[in-house]
Amino acid sequence: MAKKKSKKTVGSGREVNWVLCLVMSIIFGWIGAWLGSPVFGYWFGGLVYEKIYIIPAILGSLALLVIIVDLVLTVRSASAEKP
Repeated sequence: MAKKKSKKTVGSGREVNWVLCLVMSIIFGWIGAWLGSPVFGYWFGGLVYEKIYIIPAILGSLALLVIIVDLVLTVRSASAEKP
């Protein structure tokens, strides 16, 4: 028996490659963490690792991922409404 490629379907019936979703989430999370300290500030000095402030990095990562997901869902719903 041959293995099927692992894909999942989303609400609109499209198939999405989960590996691509995972890689893109990691990339955007990394960029958000990189921008977290300059945007949110250099605070909570108790959790610092080699000039990386952990709490602002986590907040930046989450913020960018939420923005990206919101943009993708908005564009997807706008394209679905067009006749």
